[in-house]
Amino acid sequence: MRRLPALILSLMATLTLLTACGDAEQRGRALAQEMIEVWGDTAAMHANAARFIAMRDSLTLPWQRKAANRGYATLLIGTGRDSLLQAAHAIVLSPTEFAQLKCQPMVDLLMRKQFDTDSVTDYLALMHWLCYTVGHDRHVQVLDSTLDAQVNELSIGEQMNVYSQATWPADLGAALAQDAQQPDADMAEIQARINILRGIYNEEEFATFEQAYNAALSPKNETETTTK
Repeated sequence: MRRLPALILSLMATLTLLTACGDAEQRGRALAQEMIEVWGDTAAMHANAARFIAMRDSLTLPWQRKAANRGYATLLIGTGRDSLLQAAHAIVLSPTEFAQLKCQPMVDLLMRKQFDTDSVTDYLALMHWLCYTVGHDRHVQVLDSTLDAQVNELSIGEQMNVYSQATWPADLGAALAQDAQQPDADMAEIQARINILRGIYNEEEFATFEQAYNAALSPKNETETTTK
């Protein structure tokens, strides 16, 4: 009998916790429904994300915050719309969690040539737009730096394979020319990258790359061409 009061108190505490988590999840779902309704209105989307973050951060217990995240994300993801799934991730996850979730799968797909330039450009543009729209500029910075870091860990050949899939030939030519103009540029490495692209691009793509590369070189370096 002595244990009965303690058991009752334990049950009451559990019920209180469940109620609190249920309330937090419901509040998250209500804000997610609002996000769906205002989708496309960037000012309203920004305001909705800010209200959700403020509501979640005001909760006392970690379990409540997780419940709020669950309620918000589940409803958005449940629509089956990729843009809303990306929004759920951008809003609910931290910058580091967001980058970890997105970058490695993207690099893997690019390595296997299962992500064409149109797709990866649109995908990155969507994530950037969503993060900026909901006021999560830091997410973009961490996403881009994490993606760069993961690509930089690859061999030069693998890097150029990824870049050729992720970037238009003209844009890659201009970017490589910019690298060539840096004071500490390793021209042997840059030439190696260009030679690798010769084997990746078809004739038309390489001509576009080469033209952009040469056009982007500064006058003092204009003798540096891809035809060495």
